Amino acid sequence: MLRQRNELPILRGMEIIDPKKPARWTHMTVRIELPDTPEGDYARLHADMHEAGFSRIITSGEGRSFHLPHATYNKRVRGMSYKEARDAAVVIARHSHPEPRVLVIAGPRAWSGLKPVTAANPDPDA
Repeated sequence: MLRQRNELPILRGMEIIDPKKPARWTHMTVRIELPDTPEGDYARLHADMHEAGFSRIITSGEGRSFHLPHATYNKRVRGMSYKEARDAAVVIARHSHPEPRVLVIAGPRAWSGLKPVTAANPDPDA
């Protein structure tokens, strides 16, 4: 059963703090596939992920921004485990598809061949 938009988890600014260990910031990369789905369902997914604070842009340590591959999202979080990020992404993705495929990677990332964000190729969610 798909959830209503107002039931989606809002992760912007969310901090889940374990008092037993210091909370630190980390980056989460989330890749979602909606099997056998028309492109319009991805538009809804992109909007829902953006509303939850996920971005389709990744920024290097030098401050250069790049477009992530299709249906891949980035979020900087504090005190949230990769399992919690996965669970939140699944809830959001189920708004667009009953059986999404979700992969979450936490920590440092490296990339090659991504298109830079430019005036001619701007952030799609801006």
